[in-house]
Amino acid sequence: MSPDRPDEIEFTLNENVQTLLASLRTTGFAWMADEIEEAVVEDWLAVRESIVIEPAFSDWKEDHPTLEIRARGQETVALLVVRNYFIELFDVWKEAEAQLREAVGDKRLHVEVAPPGVGQEVVVFQPDYEKSVSELRRILDHLLPEVGTDEQL
Repeated sequence: MSPDRPDEIEFTLNENVQTLLASLRTTGFAWMADEIEEAVVEDWLAVRESIVIEPAFSDWKEDHPTLEIRARGQETVALLVVRNYFIELFDVWKEAEAQLREAVGDKRLHVEVAPPGVGQEVVVFQPDYEKSVSELRRILDHLLPEVGTDEQL
């Protein structure tokens, strides 16, 4: 059955994204799965709201039960969320450290973060994280070649 109005078009996560979300949730990354799901839905809503529908629905055919027009594919949105959390945040942290070193004039300066009143430092990135980020960056560059490094959600 064809929808009568564009706001009646149902949204469903595709199988690849559903598999990714299930894997993340079973491995302790439920928060990441929630972030990805929210971003995919927001992307779909933005596309749906931007579609201009002709006054008459005579061209609205039975073979369009779900909206196939996407600003980006669901997998692309999911991978961009992963990149934003695991690569972009690391890059921002490293750049902030570098700028602070330059401003202070100490090339060996190491930045630590400690919640007020606690005194115990928080490890923002484990020592071997840079190697993991490098590998993840390589993988995402391969999976998202058309997106480029400036693509934002």
